Amino acid sequence: MSVSEEGDLTKQQVKELTAEIWSDPVALSETVAGRKVGLENDQAQFPILDLHLDKIRTPTLLVHGTADTDVPPEYSEHARSQISGAEIVPVQDGTHLAVFTDPTSDEVQARIARSLRR
Repeated sequence: MSVSEEGDLTKQQVKELTAEIWSDPVALSETVAGRKVGLENDQAQFPILDLHLDKIRTPTLLVHGTADTDVPPEYSEHARSQISGAEIVPVQDGTHLAVFTDPTSDEVQARIARSLRR
């Protein structure tokens, strides 16, 4: 259910991604469980955030699933346009949870790790 609600995927894509996620139960339990309090806090904070993106001077890597329906990809495009030197990594057909659940998540996580080492 989360896969179909977190993105704009076809039924076949949802079926394939769900099978991929269930094939790695460790990743599933470690990345999704225990997030209720954090998610509730996110929902409360979003309406009052003033991010001042144009003031960010830190190297910035934006990772965004192209099929994310929770946070449209345009948000990352906007952030990239405001943050000097920001890079974006689109996860093709990735949902909101793409960093953890997409078949390419190992590659995406490695890219994030390389970015953090700079």
